[in-house]
Amino acid sequence: MSWIGRFFAARRPGSDAHGSVERALLASLSGDADAAEAELSTLGRERPADVDVFRALALVWSRRGEFLRSIHLHQALLLRRDLPEGVRVCVLADLADDFRRAGFLKRALAAYEEVLIHEPRHARALAGLAALLRTLRDHERALEVVRRLGRVEGRDTREQEADLHLAIAEAAHAEGRADAARRSVKRALRLRPEYGPAFVLLGTLEAERGKDARALAAWCRAAELDPRCGSLVYPRLEAAFAAAGRTREIAAFLRGLLEKRPDDASARIALARALAAWGEVDAAVAELRSGIERGGDVVASRAELCRLLLEAGRDGDLREPLRSLLDALEHASPPRALETSA
Repeated sequence: MSWIGRFFAARRPGSDAHGSVERALLASLSGDADAAEAELSTLGRERPADVDVFRALALVWSRRGEFLRSIHLHQALLLRRDLPEGVRVCVLADLADDFRRAGFLKRALAAYEEVLIHEPRHARALAGLAALLRTLRDHERALEVVRRLGRVEGRDTREQEADLHLAIAEAAHAEGRADAARRSVKRALRLRPEYGPAFVLLGTLEAERGKDARALAAWCRAAELDPRCGSLVYPRLEAAFAAAGRTREIAAFLRGLLEKRPDDASARIALARALAAWGEVDAAVAELRSGIERGGDVVASRAELCRLLLEAGRDGDLREPLRSLLDALEHASPPRALETSA
């Protein structure tokens, strides 16, 4: 049971404290942070020795984005001499989380490290530290922390480790350390053999050292495994097939993908572009219309259809596709705000 669960469970039914806690919980669950704050503030004045009341109040502030208030309250709690050591460590972990969410990354790093000095198997601190190290791009150390967390929680971390090995490979590639990048991307694939993004980078590394056949195979594998890799690899595949004197094979490859994933809009758009480049405009238009009828990414498909007709000089055929594109844009969901992980 978490500390907040123990906090609610410890208040005896029928007591004034229990009633305040119930009201604070109901207010919090209903999204009324102001009411939850009022109940907990009142309870804090009545029971100033109850540390959990103030931890709950700080949590309300933190969830509302008032990180500085929460930080100051946690710091005040840490100055108390009556805190049991276990509670002190938990408050310090709360403070570390607030520092990270507020963007005080160096302070968060120091606070997580202090928690782990006192309690090396503190799962929440390990998870927070791993997230922070990824933000700081210290992927090597994040990898070590993720492994520690996996041992503490008794779970498989191969997927997370593969992500970190890929991040290490990408950093090495950006720095021109191709051999190190290749080693890391292969570690990622040993941990996660069907990891599409790792095959994208592997293909790039192979192409850069002149291993065109291996690059082509890696990019094909990426597209087969993960449709989200399509926009990255389809232009490279088209160029690689052409360089190998196998220009028309890109169409066969894309049609094979579409047999397995008929709603894959990016593959269908890539096929339409290839057909249009070969002068087969009617076939390209038919492919795009087929994708639109299937209800995939209709905005992207309609936009590509308009672009294709415009480039082909078929302005007279643009009226209906353009109207459909505008309708699709009007009814498309608005872009979501970027979300940051807590």
